[in-house]
Amino acid sequence: MENEEKDENESLLKHSLIKFLEKIGEGNATPGAGTAAATVGVLAAQLSRTVGIISEKRIEDLKEKLWFGQQKTRLDTEYIPRLVKLLEEDTDVFDEVIFHWKWMKKEAEIVKKSEHKINMLEKLKESIHIPLEIGDLCAQVNEIAIELFDRGYHEVRGDSSVSLQSALATLASCISIVDLNFIKVECDETTIGMMDRRNELKVRLNRLDVEVRKRFESLETESQLAFNLKREFQVITDAVSDKKERSTRYIESFADRVRKMVWEYRSIIWNGADITDPMEALEAEDIIQHGFDYLYTNSDDAVKEALDFKVSGVAGFVDQNKKFVYISRNYPIVVRRFTAAHELGHLIFHKGLTLHRDFSLNGNFQQRKNDIKETEANKFASYFLIPSDFLIDAFRVRFGDAIFDHTLKSLEGLNVRDGRKLRSRRERSKFVASAKYYWGKRFTSLADAFNVSVVAMAIRLEDQKFVL
Repeated sequence: MENEEKDENESLLKHSLIKFLEKIGEGNATPGAGTAAATVGVLAAQLSRTVGIISEKRIEDLKEKLWFGQQKTRLDTEYIPRLVKLLEEDTDVFDEVIFHWKWMKKEAEIVKKSEHKINMLEKLKESIHIPLEIGDLCAQVNEIAIELFDRGYHEVRGDSSVSLQSALATLASCISIVDLNFIKVECDETTIGMMDRRNELKVRLNRLDVEVRKRFESLETESQLAFNLKREFQVITDAVSDKKERSTRYIESFADRVRKMVWEYRSIIWNGADITDPMEALEAEDIIQHGFDYLYTNSDDAVKEALDFKVSGVAGFVDQNKKFVYISRNYPIVVRRFTAAHELGHLIFHKGLTLHRDFSLNGNFQQRKNDIKETEANKFASYFLIPSDFLIDAFRVRFGDAIFDHTLKSLEGLNVRDGRKLRSRRERSKFVASAKYYWGKRFTSLADAFNVSVVAMAIRLEDQKFVL
């Protein structure tokens, strides 16, 4: 009978996954709780191994790559083989416990019955070390999984989460198995030592449980923020009026609304980066990707291959049906930033725009006469990248309350030698936008401070009536 049970379980690990799980659920004493616990422990270790492999491939930092490789090696050499071995040992040892238990129940002679009971309890005591070791190994796997969750590639935190929970569940399960066995075994020097180990595992379980909960709460918070960000954008786009042409102040109000919302959700958009300056949170490329879940590229070749058209002269385009945005890398950074903000304006004000191409000229967009959509997208980009309250403060720091008008007299402080070159309002505006010196004071130009083109800043100065 004993040999039959052993033969049946010898090939346990050779079964398919489904057959293996079916055997656990067949209603027999073995494979039982210890085997199941070890199996979940192996699963936790293997998932951590996967997180390490993917993170090693995706994360560029060389020191981090080395660390991920080291964790994979530890799991391969110290944890996974031993947990697999314990999975087999648990079944073998517990088979002997069950063997003596069955004969103890069947035996009528009291002496032989007592012998089987003594042998059963000895084997039971011997078996306790297995869940204790499984629990200890899984506590260590859990510690590795916590670090992998924190340092690993963010997109595989689902695997990290399952690894964390599985290792923790295995540790808790092993403590429960040990507790059940302690009900039957006698108290001696060996079992006292085992009880001490059990109590140490319980302390570790409680500590690890706190750490795992922190990670889950962090992930939950991030998930809620990310979803709420998308919902906020949905609310904003739904709130846009159906008017054919919207006023400048109406467009500015939406630019301000988006800017304030982006600041609130900056930790999600920029993956927890420590952004303390609101001006740093005006990068529309990132906002489009995280707020609207659009695919983004700056590769001409990728666009040519995917959409089969030439992108020469195209600064950017948006395809709302395919949720795809292209910003050309063939222009200066100030043009790329304005292009991205321009496309963001299209996403907010012009639903259903399909494969819309924009051609840049000096940081503002060429547009057909009476092209309302382009005008609105330009205005949105301008107000988004150069908010009125920020511009007013920056202007006053540099020029005080000066208003530069057509007489050119106010421009004398800018060391203009030939005022005739600045006769047009746009020329004066561009000069103020690029100025780095005024009445003996040197500073960063307004265009550079806001990281926009001189033309874009000049238009905003005119709109704000700083240049008449």
